[in-house]
Amino acid sequence: MDKDELYQLIGFIQRSKHRRKLLECLSDKTPKTPTELATTTGIHPVHVSNRLADLRENQLVTIMNPNDHIHRYYTLTAKGNEVVKELKNRA
Repeated sequence: MDKDELYQLIGFIQRSKHRRKLLECLSDKTPKTPTELATTTGIHPVHVSNRLADLRENQLVTIMNPNDHIHRYYTLTAKGNEVVKELKNRA
């Protein structure tokens, strides 16, 4: 990923505290369900689902078991890991 794309994604994440919390929660490399993410972050489950859709659209997270419609597990993509790393460096 080039620097322009990286900084566009950082801006995208910084515009939403929910997106940032979800990325930070997934940065421990343990796949999590939306319910687990909602419980851990304190974000309402509807908002978690909406923000995960945003993050998937931007290729920052992926579903580990896409054929399951219940108990889907989400994890960061390589691009997501790069964005989290840069956000941590900037903190």
